[in-house]
Amino acid sequence: MVMPRKQLLARDAKRDIGAEMLLSVRQLNAGLGKVAYRIKVPNASTPAAPCPLCGQGQVSAHIDQAESEYKGAKAMVPLRYTVCSACKSDFADAEQGRLNKLAVLAFRKSVDDKYSVNPG
Repeated sequence: MVMPRKQLLARDAKRDIGAEMLLSVRQLNAGLGKVAYRIKVPNASTPAAPCPLCGQGQVSAHIDQAESEYKGAKAMVPLRYTVCSACKSDFADAEQGRLNKLAVLAFRKSVDDKYSVNPG
């Protein structure tokens, strides 16, 4: 659902992002957030890298396009991940996660730049 621009700007003007982030951190520290497990992923570009989850298969890097939506705008964003040939698990290592975040943030910035209010 697309929110009208005027309504979107009015909603965002009332938000306190710092307070929202602080609340999220407090909720995580209180154990109210989702649990994230970190696993060490071998360099996926190395063909002989074993799966860190099952130890049986080989991992390979993949890039797919995923639809992202922000402030009513939609775009296809490249997302990187690793897949095991045996257990079929898919996961992102730290570098893949960083690149995925940058791709989403770049899309969001393009939306914000498109709809930014120019006071002059």
